[in-house]
Amino acid sequence: MNKNNTILDKCMERDAAAILYENAIAGISITLLTSTLMVFGFTYPNIDTFRLTWWFAMTSLLVIRAANVVWWKTKVKHTEYDGKKALKYFVVGANLTAIMWSIYLVVSVVQSSVLELVTIIIAVGSMAGGSAAVLTGHKFTAMFFPFALLFPGSIALLLSEDRTLQILGVLGLAFTLVIVIVAKKAAEFTKHTLFLKNENASLIQDMEEKVKDRTRKIYELSNIDPLTGLYNRAAFLFELDRQTSIPNNTFALLFIDLDGFKKINDTIGHKAGDEILRETAARLKAFMPNKSLLCRWGGDEFLVVFENTSEASAVEKAKQLITLLSTSHQTKNSELSVGATIGIAMYPEHAHSENRLIQLADMAMYSQKKNM
Repeated sequence: MNKNNTILDKCMERDAAAILYENAIAGISITLLTSTLMVFGFTYPNIDTFRLTWWFAMTSLLVIRAANVVWWKTKVKHTEYDGKKALKYFVVGANLTAIMWSIYLVVSVVQSSVLELVTIIIAVGSMAGGSAAVLTGHKFTAMFFPFALLFPGSIALLLSEDRTLQILGVLGLAFTLVIVIVAKKAAEFTKHTLFLKNENASLIQDMEEKVKDRTRKIYELSNIDPLTGLYNRAAFLFELDRQTSIPNNTFALLFIDLDGFKKINDTIGHKAGDEILRETAARLKAFMPNKSLLCRWGGDEFLVVFENTSEASAVEKAKQLITLLSTSHQTKNSELSVGATIGIAMYPEHAHSENRLIQLADMAMYSQKKNM
């Protein structure tokens, strides 16, 4: 559960970062345009040092933020990026922008003409209202940005000696409260939406994994021998049928029977017998190049297929397998040994159907046993 929650949090952080970065260029452009008009539109050509210094600082900050946005869109957006880190970069830049505006507004309330002051109030009010919509990806920033734009300036207006400005200050504080509340609710709604989106995606992924796991288990029950992990009869016959349907295909089918296995099973017990069968399967897996051409036929009988193999090569491989399978088995209490007898049938020389091939290999194996 903790792992799933961590993954969910990371997905939500990436989605929140995407919301903020996708809207960032428009916000940065409007801020640059507004700050430029505020500084140069009303005081040109007598621009004071504070406004000019402030404008250079604000422009530098906006350029850095724009570069960060471009980097995110071109290098980061389509990767499994760290959403928390991306949010941090954006939030720092946005909140510093808000602080820069608050500084300018506090100073401007004292120094500006009526026309400039009205223009500033309209511009700042518009930006504060807009920020409540475009910054919903991060709750603190969505609330702090309009607060920083409106509250300090409203307090400065309230503290002035002009009654009209004091009324504007009261209205500004009321507007600040409303905008912050709206921003808070919008951010919470966005967060809840992102949570539902990613939770549903996580649930779907979990369901898909469960379906895959269930499918795998059904496949294993239908095709895999539970004791040895090899193909069972049904799966092997299907694979053998596929091999016989390949044009110009040739292969050798080996029918393997363990010698002395029944005696061990009857005298020592089925637990020891099962261990020998598992070890035999492991040895066959290590020897076989193609694991799909290997099966436990039943009891202590195994079938293997060697592709593109001549009869002489098949006989040689059978000898190697007999040596391999006859090596003693180390059990917990003793050392046990079984032998192996192998019958061989060649496709297509000996038969063209899989059932006939198995029958001939079985007969060849029993013929070998009689001659022992």
